[in-house]
Parts: sequence; C-alpha cells; structure tokens
Amino acid sequence: MFYDTIYRGRFSIVALSIGLLIFAYFGIRDLTISTDNRIFYGSDNHYFQKYLQFESAFSSNDNILFVVHAPFHFPENDYPKVIQYLTDEVRNLDHVIRVDSLATYPHPSSNKDLVTVESFLEWACPSFSTCRNRQTIKQALSGHHLINRLVSADGQSIGVIATLQIERGAVGQIERLNQHANALVNSLAEKFPDYEVVFTGGVPMMAAFAQATAADLSVLLPVAILIITLVLRSVLGSTSLAGLVLVVALASVIVTLGIAGLSGHVINNATSIVPLIIFILVIASTMHIAVHYAGGLRLENSQTIRNEQAKASFTSNLTPIVVSNATTAISLLSLFFGESPPLRQLGILSAMGVVGGGLFT
Repeated sequence: MFYDTIYRGRFSIVALSIGLLIFAYFGIRDLTISTDNRIFYGSDNHYFQKYLQFESAFSSNDNILFVVHAPFHFPENDYPKVIQYLTDEVRNLDHVIRVDSLATYPHPSSNKDLVTVESFLEWACPSFSTCRNRQTIKQALSGHHLINRLVSADGQSIGVIATLQIERGAVGQIERLNQHANALVNSLAEKFPDYEVVFTGGVPMMAAFAQATAADLSVLLPVAILIITLVLRSVLGSTSLAGLVLVVALASVIVTLGIAGLSGHVINNATSIVPLIIFILVIASTMHIAVHYAGGLRLENSQTIRNEQAKASFTSNLTPIVVSNATTAISLLSLFFGESPPLRQLGILSAMGVVGGGLFT
C-alpha cells in the first residue's frame, strides 16, 4: 500500500526532492567556518567564565610567538641584526598592538643624576658589530628575569611575541595573519639562512582549526565518496544502482548542511565531519534495499521484473530501515547531553541527516 502510493506519485516526489535540494543550496552558501577555539567551552562552564572576566579586565590572548634558533649564542654572529629585523617586521603585521622582544624590552641605566632608558638590545649591542661581554649580558638577562621568557637558558633561542587585537572568530583576519607570519618566516630564512625560525601561539592555532575543517570538507569527503563509489559498483554490479545510492546519500548531506546554514550554524572543527558521518550512515541504510534488489534480479531483466523486485525489496526492508534510522538518530542525539556545544551540534546535525536519509531512501 505504502509502496504503491510512492510509486504513483514518484514524479511529484522527485520534483519535490529537487526543489528541496535547490532550497538547501541557498543555506549552504551562508555556511561559514569558525576559527574560534573557545567554541568547545559552554556558557555554563565556570572556569571559562572566569577566564573571560580576567580577559575583559586586561587583554585577549591573541598572539603569535616567533622563535629564532641558531647553533651559536646571543649576541654572537648576526643575532642582534636578526632580532631587530624580526621585531621591525612583526610590528608591520596587521592588528598588532604590542611587540615583546629584546629590541623593545626597556633597560634603565644611571650615571650620577642621569637616568637613561634604552632597549635591552641597544644596551647589549651599542652597534650590531660591537656587543658587551656574553657573561655580562647573561647576568643582565637573569636580573630582568628574561631567561626562559624571551631568551632560552642556553642563549641559542630568542623569542619575539606579537600581541594582536582581532575580532573573535574572524576567519579572514586569522588566515591573512597566518599567511603574513609564514611569509615573514620565509623572508627571514632567506635573509639569514643560518637561523631557524618557527612560530606558534593563539592565532596559528586558530588558523589550524580552520585549515583542518577545510581539509575535512575539501579532501576527506571527496576521497571517501570516490572509495565508496568503487565499492558500491563492485558489490551491486550496477553503475546506475550505485549512482542512485550515492544520490540519496549526497542529497541527505546537502539538505542537512542547507538547514544548518539557514539556521545560522557555523561549521567548526568538530562539525566538519558531519557530512562524512551522514554520507556513510545513509549509504549503510540504503544498501538494505539496494543489495536485496540487485540480488533478486534474474537474467530476464525486464521492466516488470524490476518493478516486482523493487516492491519486494522496499516492502521487506521498510521496517528494518525505519528501526535502524530511528535507533541511530537516538544514539546521535545522546551527544546533546555532552558539555561541549560543538559535540551537541555534531549529534543534532548527524541525527537530522540520518532521518533525512531515511526519508530520501
């Protein structure tokens, strides 16, 4: 009875499904990727609220730490030039409000009634070719408590810290800053090949979140689709049938992402895996009908036999599919009881996709 109703209205159902996919497309266009690593903490997290209060009283922890390492000790060789060059270049980064390095750290000195304040680098090396005794510099670094802050204990690594003021979760700003930091590192490596420069900090970490999310959506999902397509074609023995299964799974993913976009959801590092979860679960569900249908066809592959086999496959697998989708959706919705908001979103979106996949099936 149910099958006959669907079969009679198949053209209307296909048209409705296409319309739904077109509608979902406009939602997908509104999807954005979040670089904010704080999304994993809920508003009810006591420690997170304390952190926000502390930050509002002082400043945010958006920074980039550049670390210069060399096989010799500061201030030997061109180390003073490298520190000054890196400090000047870091100042030119967008949204920088402060730069901490030996070239900016104040070093006061007095001569009778005259007090002079200069940077530590200027005091240590009045000219880049003439520097004070290394032991004298080391004692001064210890007196200022700069060792293991801006200088390593062995004097072979120097730090330059850029503190930035950026809009929280601004993907464009984060990406541009990360690219500029990369370009700066490459520029310094070309200018001073004897020095190794790396960078880390809050901004590169947020950029890594965005890059991981983009990689999941642009690399992992297409590769998974390709592998599953080959397996489907091999198992079902029919390109058209394998294509139909893929269409059902992709339609479920598109509609789910469309609804997420229309509801204002922002893709993050946790929910970026949702398309793959939905794709795999929907294919596993749809395969009940597809395998039954393919296995029941005879050599006489007429339209009548195909229709009869389709009805038999649908009727015998309707209950298992409904039960499977329902239990899977309930299991995914259990993530809603997690403390982290992205895990809740992961459960809701995945459950939505599984239910949508059951309807498309």
